[in-house]
Amino acid sequence: MGVLDSGINLSLPPFAALTDPVIATIAPPLVFWATSLTFHAFDEFKLFQKYKLIPEDEASKRNIAKKSEVVKSVLTQHAIQTSLGILALQWEDEAPPLDDPLGLTGWLMRRLIDDNPAAQQSRILSFLFYFAILLARQVTAFVIYDTWQYWVHWFGHVNTWAYRNVHSRHHRLYVPYAFGALYSHPLEGFFLDTLGGWVSYQMLGLTHRERAVFFTVSTVKTVDDHCGYEFPWDPIIWLGHITGSEMVYHTIHHQPWGIKTNYGLFFTFWDDIMNTRYRGTRNVGEVKRKVEREAPPPPPEKLDEALEATAVATGVQIRS
Repeated sequence: MGVLDSGINLSLPPFAALTDPVIATIAPPLVFWATSLTFHAFDEFKLFQKYKLIPEDEASKRNIAKKSEVVKSVLTQHAIQTSLGILALQWEDEAPPLDDPLGLTGWLMRRLIDDNPAAQQSRILSFLFYFAILLARQVTAFVIYDTWQYWVHWFGHVNTWAYRNVHSRHHRLYVPYAFGALYSHPLEGFFLDTLGGWVSYQMLGLTHRERAVFFTVSTVKTVDDHCGYEFPWDPIIWLGHITGSEMVYHTIHHQPWGIKTNYGLFFTFWDDIMNTRYRGTRNVGEVKRKVEREAPPPPPEKLDEALEATAVATGVQIRS
C-alpha cells in the first residue's frame, strides 16, 4: 500500500484507454492549446479589448518572431516533451519512483488522520484532511518547481552565452501572447520546463493523477502569464495577486526596462531574496503607457547590444 492509501475511494469511472499515466502525459499540450487558442480568438475577433494590457498593433511593431515561427517552435517543444514523457513512463515501469522521498506525506498522514481520534471517528473529517494533504503536496511541488524555474531562468539572463544562444529566443516576443508562452530554444524547454517538472514530482512522489493536476495548473499559469489580458474574474490573476506573480508581473519582465527582474513563475520569494523583483509601477494603465512610449525594440542581430545596455542601466553585471 502507498503512503496515500487511506481507504477513501477516489477512483474515476473508466473511459476508454485514458488511464492516469496517459492523462498526465497528454494533458499539458491539450490544455495549452485549448487555453492559448481561446486567448488568440479574443485577439483575432477583438473581444474584451478593454482588459488588454498592450494593444495588438504594438505586438506587430515590437515582436521580432513571426507567429508561424512561434507555432512551429511550440509544436516541436510539445513533441519533445510528450516523447520524453512516454520514455519516462516506460522507465518507471522498470524502476518505480519512491513513494514519499521527503517523508512529508507520511508525516501529515500520521498527524492528521492515522493518529487523530477525531479523524478516525468522522469520515467527513478524514476526507477533508486527506484533501488537505493532497493540496499540501501540490503546493510543495509548486514551490520546488518555482525554485528550479527561478534559478535556471536567472542563469539564462546573467550568463552571456546562455542568453545569446538560448534564452534570447523567448525574448523575441517583447509583447507576449498566449501561445508564445512556450516559444523557446529546445535546450531551454528541456532544462527549464521538462527537467524542472520531473524533479518536482519525483521529489514528492506524486501519483500520475497528481502529476496531471500539477502540469495542468502549471500550463494554465504560464499561458495566463503571457496572454496579455487582465481579467478581473480570472482565478489565476486572483492567485497571482496573492503570490505576487501574475500577468503584469511577467509582462514587465519582457520589456527592456524589466528584463533583469521578475524571474519567478508562481511566487516572488526568490526575487525578493535576490533583489531581482521589479520595484517600479505595476499599475496596469501606467505599464501600458510606459510600453507605448518606448521606441521599437532592436532587431535580432542587436539583441546582444541591448542586453549589455540593459545590464548597465539596471546595474546588474552580466557574467560570461
